Amino acid sequence: MTIEPATNWPLQAQEKPGSYRRFVLEFFGLLIVGIAGFWVMLWWLGRADMLPPPPVTATSCLDEKFRFLATRDVRSVDLIAVGSSVTWRNLDMSAFQRKGIAQRPLNAAPCYLHVSETTYYTDFLLRHMKHVKTVVSVVAPRDFEKCASPKEEFFSSTLAEAYVFGGLPPFPVYLANFRPYYFFRQVLHIKRMRTDPHYRFTMVMDEYGSGPLLAASPWLPEPLFDNMCFAALAGLEKVVNAAGAKLVVATFPLQPEWRAKYDPHGHIVKSFEERIRATLLMPSTQLLLGTKMEVESLRHADSIHYVWESAVEYTARLADQITTKHD
Repeated sequence: MTIEPATNWPLQAQEKPGSYRRFVLEFFGLLIVGIAGFWVMLWWLGRADMLPPPPVTATSCLDEKFRFLATRDVRSVDLIAVGSSVTWRNLDMSAFQRKGIAQRPLNAAPCYLHVSETTYYTDFLLRHMKHVKTVVSVVAPRDFEKCASPKEEFFSSTLAEAYVFGGLPPFPVYLANFRPYYFFRQVLHIKRMRTDPHYRFTMVMDEYGSGPLLAASPWLPEPLFDNMCFAALAGLEKVVNAAGAKLVVATFPLQPEWRAKYDPHGHIVKSFEERIRATLLMPSTQLLLGTKMEVESLRHADSIHYVWESAVEYTARLADQITTKHD
């Protein structure tokens, strides 16, 4: 029996390069169409005031602060406030101007940060903001709950640097870090968060970047302390001093309801303030203790935030103390 040689395999082999080229062209064509469609969606959401901030971290209030920084000239700022929402929502930065402490103050604090993350974030800012002479941070026990390392990286400094300081348009940030669940969940709420100061999760910011709270709500977080967070505070002090700036740390006067529940005799807060005092070693650093301030007339929104009217008065008292120390 004679076996006829296959005659079609050379033809199939010859067809493969054309098939590959067609596949590559179709793939990149679909990719281009997809990117164009994504851009159109972002454009439409922006027109409708429903576009979430570029997802540098994929946490709304953190990303909203990066968006705030990216849309302003912040290189000549001479005083920054850093920390969690304890700093973001409790400081009226205009008080530092009135007292002559700063000419261009900025509340760069976002939300949620623990001290280790604040140290990383502050280092990132000070590497680009060369005129900063004073760094202010208001802290509460909640800031010391959990720290993985003394300087905890929680965002890409390369991407954030390009976006905030390098003029990178937002679109590549959306492409690089797009997370559908986070993104579309924020689409439903972002407009109200940016426009309603009475909303519990408001992200309304004033011209200095502060996020005033007008609505009160019950929130009494249990005091938990991680030793690594105090090491992170020492790292924050080193970062600030290495940049040629002065660090001011203020412990927040906690809500009476919080004290009644967790610390009726004041031992926890006293120990907390003593540990902070023992951690801060630089001669230029200033520590302002909440337990030494007259704050009985001020009204809390929750355990670690004042309503804005009281936050304005609180900041004025802080500014008085900083001025006194300078004098």
